[in-house]
Amino acid sequence: MDVLPGYTLDAVVRQGERAVFYRGASSDGRRVVVKLLRSQQPSPRELTELRHAFDFGRELDSPAAVRTLSLEVSGDRFALVFEDGGGRFLDELLGAPLEFGRALDLAVGIAEALSDLHGHDVIHKDVCPENLVVDPETGHVQLTDFAFAARGESEPAAALLMPRQLVGSLPYLSPEQTGRMDRPIDARTDLYSAGVVMYQVLTGQLPFQAEDPLGWIHSHLARTPRPLVELQPHLPAVVSDLVMRLLAKAPEDRYPTAQGLLVDLLNCRQQWTSNQRIEPFALGASDALGQPRTPRLLPLREAELEQLRAAFERVVAAKLPELVLVLGEGGVGKSSLVNQLRSTVLDKGGLFLTGKFDQQQEAPYAAFARAFQPLFRQLAAEDAPQKARWRERLDEALGASGQLIADLIPELLQVTGRLPEVAPLAPAEAQSRFLQVFRQLLEALTEEHPVTLFLDDLQWADEASLRLLQHLASHPAPH
Repeated sequence: MDVLPGYTLDAVVRQGERAVFYRGASSDGRRVVVKLLRSQQPSPRELTELRHAFDFGRELDSPAAVRTLSLEVSGDRFALVFEDGGGRFLDELLGAPLEFGRALDLAVGIAEALSDLHGHDVIHKDVCPENLVVDPETGHVQLTDFAFAARGESEPAAALLMPRQLVGSLPYLSPEQTGRMDRPIDARTDLYSAGVVMYQVLTGQLPFQAEDPLGWIHSHLARTPRPLVELQPHLPAVVSDLVMRLLAKAPEDRYPTAQGLLVDLLNCRQQWTSNQRIEPFALGASDALGQPRTPRLLPLREAELEQLRAAFERVVAAKLPELVLVLGEGGVGKSSLVNQLRSTVLDKGGLFLTGKFDQQQEAPYAAFARAFQPLFRQLAAEDAPQKARWRERLDEALGASGQLIADLIPELLQVTGRLPEVAPLAPAEAQSRFLQVFRQLLEALTEEHPVTLFLDDLQWADEASLRLLQHLASHPAPH
């Protein structure tokens, strides 16, 4: 199959929505797996993910990672090439529940791989059968495709704006990856995803079923899966409990590390190999091998959160802006409270934008700029038709004054391209023009999505930002 020069592709492994996976050989006879992007005009986001997967995979020296060989560009075709060590992708092996002893070996292999990976300070963030490679002879498990991987013990949860921009495979997504929880993403996100995989391996089905992204998000956040022993009564109860622990909604209720998980799985395997049964034992006895558990967040103030939700619902219904102030002493949880509104906003198809004022003197409107920068970057990463639609809408809304917004938020140019220069005006008229064009920006965004703009630490706001905030709150067009 002559799809990529320099490679002979023998067979299709998988056909995904955005890429096709092949097995084949390079010109020197080396066996490879090739991930070939479907689109001949991939979006900036697709190219960024492909480059990230290549850079990350090439630098990572771990037996838990499939070796990344090269990033190939041939004309308008883009491909990532991996070493083929003869393993099988786990999704090729799934269907009916695996034989228990084999499933237990696989669970041990997954825990070993994650323990090694996390030992290299790496979070994979897309643990799923499509990214797990199993050696049928040894049971050794490796991870592949590091498109979303990150280094570090934890990273902030992405301020996700729309369901289609979620990072990871929806059925295996951890609750904190949905962007609806005010939690950082750390290695325990991989343990949740591994729990979904183990549930599927042991029962032959996923813990949840859903038909769209919002359905998957709701499932991971709010639904409780049936215990495995209800679906497969022959399973040892302690194995069912172990997997259910991995599927805990709150990260602190899971295993703190893959190493602690591995110790319990090895205990299970040793008992099963010796006696063909597994006696109950206390799970997590090796939790001390991990890091201290993360303290729980401050108790949620349901009454105050309900007030915020009610304000949002009024805005959606009346299409009129509201200004809501959240007051309180420092450290009582104001920011955490407002961030809990994010899930309500996103579930309604809204945009949740966040900016923060700084006590140090900054340029005017700095918090507004911080709030809109991620939005414009994400719009720029949309596929070509979607990006063109946003470009047209923004050009129409901003007219000849768009450069005023670009001067404040240069990321706008990633969506619109170059904008015309703006004629100078007297200070008072220039201020009025800026307020108007910023309001027009919000009007363009709210044609499809209600916008929630969270400005933190308002006590440090500059005078110009306060004027802009007052202007937006007192004019009826945006919602």
